[in-house]
Amino acid sequence: MGWSSLMSPPDALKYCAFLSYSHKDTTTAKRVHSLLERFQIGADLAGRRTSMGPIPKTLKVFRDRHDFEAGGALASQTIAAIDDSAALILLASPDAAKSAPVNEEVRQFKSRHPGRPVIPLICEHASGDVEAICFPRALRYEVTPDGSITDTPVQPLAADLRDSGDGRELAMAKVIARLIGLAPDEVYRRAERERRRRKRNWIVGLAFITVLLAGLTSWAEFNSWMATTQHSIAEIQRKQTLSVSNEKLGDFELTRGNRAGALEAYHASLDVMAPIRDKYPSNIELQRFAARTHEKIGLVLRDQGKLLEAMNAFHDSLAIRERLALEPTNSDLTDWISIVPNVLLTYGNLPEALEAFRNSLRVADSLVKIDPANANWQRDLSRSYEGAGAVLQAQGNLPEALQAYRKRHTIAERMATTIPSDTWWRWDLSVSFGALARVHSRTGQLHEARESLASGRAILARLVSEHSDDANWEQWKQELAWFDKQIEIGARER
Repeated sequence: MGWSSLMSPPDALKYCAFLSYSHKDTTTAKRVHSLLERFQIGADLAGRRTSMGPIPKTLKVFRDRHDFEAGGALASQTIAAIDDSAALILLASPDAAKSAPVNEEVRQFKSRHPGRPVIPLICEHASGDVEAICFPRALRYEVTPDGSITDTPVQPLAADLRDSGDGRELAMAKVIARLIGLAPDEVYRRAERERRRRKRNWIVGLAFITVLLAGLTSWAEFNSWMATTQHSIAEIQRKQTLSVSNEKLGDFELTRGNRAGALEAYHASLDVMAPIRDKYPSNIELQRFAARTHEKIGLVLRDQGKLLEAMNAFHDSLAIRERLALEPTNSDLTDWISIVPNVLLTYGNLPEALEAFRNSLRVADSLVKIDPANANWQRDLSRSYEGAGAVLQAQGNLPEALQAYRKRHTIAERMATTIPSDTWWRWDLSVSFGALARVHSRTGQLHEARESLASGRAILARLVSEHSDDANWEQWKQELAWFDKQIEIGARER
C-alpha cells in the first residue's frame, strides 16, 4: 500500500471508525456498534467541517469479525478496514487486554496512521486498575512507524461505560464527539433533546391517530369526536394541575433528601406539560414554569455531582428565558456561573468556556451596578473574573489572564476590607494572590511573584491561627502548605 493511501484525508475514508474488541465481548460490541450507527446527526451539523473533516449524515463503523489468519497475521479485510477508518475505537476489557488480535489491530492502526485518534471505551464489567487490566500493550505504550511497541508510556483519554464512570449516555457522547470533532457536552445535549422530542411526538401522534379513527368512522361518531375534543380541553386543564402537582411533589421529596424521587417528579412535570407548551410557545407563564423546573432539575443534578447533566439542564432553562427575553433570576446567574462555564472548562472546551465566563461577567457586572453592596453579586463577579483568567491562562494568553486576575483581586481586596469578619473574602483574597503569583512566575516577573506569595501566605496563616473551628480550616492548611512550598522553590531558584 502506498504512502498516499495511508495518509487519506478523513472525508475520503469509508468508515468513521474501526471497532476493535475481544470476541468474548461480542454482545457489548454489537450494542455499541448499533448505538453509533443509529445516532442521529442533526441536519444543521451534517457537512460542517471540523478537525475530523466534514461531519457525515450517519456514522459508518466497521465492526471486526475476523481473527488471525494462519501464521498469526490479521486478515487482509481487517487491514483494509483499518486503513479505511478515520479512528479506532477499542472496547477495553480484561479480555481485550489479553487478546492478541486486539493488540495487533491497535499496533497496526497506531503505526500506520499516527495522526488518527485511538479511542478507548471501557466496558461495563471492567473493574480495578482499568489501564493495567483492560488496555493492551499497544495502547499503553507508544508505537513507532515501523510497528515496534516502545517502553514509552502514554495515557489515552478513555470514555467509561460503567455507572461508576461516565455512564452509557455520556460515554457514547464522548466517543461520538471525538469521531465528528465536536465537544462532548454539545453531542450529549443534542442527544438528550432528541430523546425527549421523540417521546413527546410519540405521545402526541398516538393521541391524534386515536381521535382521528374515532371521529371519521360515521356521522354519529362525529358527535362523539366533538365530545372527545371538549374532553381534551378539560384534559389540558387537568394536565396543568397535574404538572404543578408533580413539581410540588418534587419540592417535597427534596426536603426529605430523596433527590432521585425529586428528579423523577420534576421530569414528570415537564413531560406532562410538554404538549401544551409546544402548542402555545408564546405563553409566558407556561414557559416560565418550564424554565423554573429545568433549573430545579439542574440544582438536584449538581448536588448529585452530575455536572454535565446539570449544565444541560441550566442550558435548557436559560434558553427558554433568552428566547422570551425573560430576566434571569439571581439563582439563574449563580448556577450559570458555578456550573456551566466550569464544566466546559473541565471538559477542555476552552473557547465555549471563555464565552460562557464573559457572558456571566456581563450579567454580573450589570447587577453589581444596580446594587454594589450585594455581596453575593460581588462574589459572582469575582468568580467570573477568576474563571475567565483560568481559561485565558490555559490558552496561553497570559497578559489578558493577568488583567482578569487583577480585576478579581480588586474585588476581593475591597470586600475583605469592607467585611473583615467574612472569612470567605479573606480566603478568596489569598487565593487571588496565588493566581497572580502563578502568572507572574510564568511571565518572568519573579519579584512580583514572590511578593504575591508572601501576601497570600500571610492571610492564610492568620486564618489558620484565628479560626480553627471553621469548616474550611483543613483546606486552609493545605493551601498554606502550597504557599510554603512555592516560596521555598522560589528561594532555591534565586
